[in-house]
Amino acid sequence: MLSPAKDLAAGLLFFLPALALNPLAAPYRPPLPPVGEIEEVRRGAAEDAAAVSFGARRLFADLWFIRLMQYYGTRESVHDERVREHHAHHHADGSVCHHGAGWEKGLYPEFVPLSFHVLHLDPYFHSAVLYSAASLAYNLDRPAEAREVLELAIERAPREWRYHSLLAAVGYSGETDPAEIVRLLLPVVRQPDCPTMLKNQTAFLSKRAGDYATAAAIYRDMAENAPEKEYAERARRELEKLETEAR
Repeated sequence: MLSPAKDLAAGLLFFLPALALNPLAAPYRPPLPPVGEIEEVRRGAAEDAAAVSFGARRLFADLWFIRLMQYYGTRESVHDERVREHHAHHHADGSVCHHGAGWEKGLYPEFVPLSFHVLHLDPYFHSAVLYSAASLAYNLDRPAEAREVLELAIERAPREWRYHSLLAAVGYSGETDPAEIVRLLLPVVRQPDCPTMLKNQTAFLSKRAGDYATAAAIYRDMAENAPEKEYAERARRELEKLETEAR
């Protein structure tokens, strides 16, 4: 009869070669990104430590996402100064300045760091990723940064097809074919947790492409299900316009 030590050694000699030859064996990856990848924002190191220590990373990801939305929903003081300066000067010939894409949309320099922070805490927070990427690409005219957010999200969750679909749509956003953008976005907006803002963008692009039936279907869904009162009311108005034009 083998001693316990020899029995263990014999077992390891049998098990380790089998594991090495197993084609399905892969390095262990934790369900959440390593702690070292969480980058501090807004001096929130203490909160991050608490999130990790108490196993509450997803709860704190919710908190940081709320902060991101509050930040984006607040008018920037620097932007206000630029607007005042613009309206303070006059053109002798009555011409209008063209300040380029993104004028009067705000700068929001913390938008990307905050988005990354949410993603580092909880890579499976799909609504936060879609909200951040869509806001950067379509509202702030910053598609390169939208791609950065989506590429990191895909690295964290490579089988989340909605990220791939939106990444493709962002890549096509510079094209002149809105129908192709709509085709890429439709699988995303049909998901129940899709942000209402992205649905609204897709409906608008559908109208641009002349696909009024798709636009009406999206607006109808928004009017019935959008949690935001403003979006629901806007969708009802757009539906009325489409029905009037169809007569």
